Amino acid sequence: MEKPILSKQYLTDRTMFIEKVLQRSARAVLITRPPKSGKTTTLNMLREFLDITQDSGSIFQNLNRIPAKEMNSSPVICLSFSNTADNPYGPVHTVKRQLFREYRKYSFVTKNEDPAYQEKFSIYLRCMLDSSTPLSHIIDAVSFLAELLNRYYGKSTAVLIDEYDAPVINAYSFGCYAEFLSEYEIMLSSALKTSESVHLAALTGTNYIGGPDNMIVYPSFNENNTIQAQHMYSDISKYFCEPFFKIHTESLRSDLIQILSSNMEEIPLRQKIRFDHLTSIYDYLSLYVNYGLLTAENHRKDEFGYDVYDLQIPNPEAGKVLKNILTPLPHQFP
Repeated sequence: MEKPILSKQYLTDRTMFIEKVLQRSARAVLITRPPKSGKTTTLNMLREFLDITQDSGSIFQNLNRIPAKEMNSSPVICLSFSNTADNPYGPVHTVKRQLFREYRKYSFVTKNEDPAYQEKFSIYLRCMLDSSTPLSHIIDAVSFLAELLNRYYGKSTAVLIDEYDAPVINAYSFGCYAEFLSEYEIMLSSALKTSESVHLAALTGTNYIGGPDNMIVYPSFNENNTIQAQHMYSDISKYFCEPFFKIHTESLRSDLIQILSSNMEEIPLRQKIRFDHLTSIYDYLSLYVNYGLLTAENHRKDEFGYDVYDLQIPNPEAGKVLKNILTPLPHQFP
């Protein structure tokens, strides 16, 4: 984070994100954005600001809106799943690899700890290195590390997770979606909801795929960014090849084309996505909004209490991507 600023490279000012997180009304906040919209850079900035092991005064010195007392005030656990949605070793390997990196980083906190804590720490390290160990064996690994940091520093921990939905996308490709999502949500909840050692959690992702029920999703669905630059669509083209984008029936494809060709008003959407339950046209339209291919505006409730929006295709590039997704390939449908 420090190098680009001090070398005077061009950067977009995302420091308002820090203020948003500090003023949150719940312990955990999820920031949803389409791919390649700066989520990783933004979370790296937040880590630099919060990390108790850093001295970030020279970076944030001219930002008066950010309270100085919050700077470098928390131990930070940072898990980054950026670019792991297609990990050939699977989602459990992805999660354990990131956990191992953080455990190794903070191994010094166990030096003078109670022997029981040292033993549990060592067991978890071995589990993370053993490819055959399931995620269920280290289900409280994040909350346990947060507890150790709290005991060492005397301060509660901030947990930052970048692209938190990437391992779930990977699980869908590996055919272990439901099992992995269940264990992954338990791991997140144990740290972000029930742990007394965590005071703040910030997650980023393209999709809201679940998590602790006390998590705030920001921005709201109709405030989500779209991808404006033409070259960005070629950069993220690989995402639209994911298996969950595949249209499985001719009738569903026809219905989607019909809606996308209409004025797209009062369309029911749901922000939480389950990749194994993409069965209706509205599930797919919700997915397209998440990935910046559609904008959702004018949120309101219909007469039945459902969340409805007015949709638009934001630019010609998004229209081309949608056309490619909806164009059937030979033998695509049964």
